[in-house]
Amino acid sequence: MAVAASIVGALASSSPPAPQDVDASPSRVAEAGRRARFPGPYPAHVVRIVDGDTFQARVAIWFGQEIETLVRLRGVDAPERAARCATEADGADRAAQALADLLSAGRVSLVGVTGDKYFGRVVADVVVSAPDGGFPPTEVGPALLAQGVARRYDGGRREGWCALREARAAP
Repeated sequence: MAVAASIVGALASSSPPAPQDVDASPSRVAEAGRRARFPGPYPAHVVRIVDGDTFQARVAIWFGQEIETLVRLRGVDAPERAARCATEADGADRAAQALADLLSAGRVSLVGVTGDKYFGRVVADVVVSAPDGGFPPTEVGPALLAQGVARRYDGGRREGWCALREARAAP
């Protein structure tokens, strides 16, 4: 009994270990979230098309657990709907329609999901597959590139769509 009392007394009088210095600032937490990669696949239901490279989806992240988030296609840049010229506006409409057509063709899954530099959305590879196996899985980003409605994007500075397309059209 005396031994037990001395152990309890020693534990009670010992101070807890000093906490480690951890940088839990919002910017540090955000950076860690951007670097984390979740392989998936995560089944998703498309809620709406935002533009040619972003859509809103309800994503099944666990059994009976869904989140609603914006999904940006990895490696793809499409013209913006808030266009600066008629060429960009036309390209934005074509890219958004191409994305809608691809995503409505079958079951949508997110793969390799990471955080984005902007809060409120994720970056992912997106795959569409036929519910009955009627066609091979389609990677959405490369399909948009193949259709010519988007261009490759590595996360850096993007060129404007107006100058680029107008330069191609010039003699």
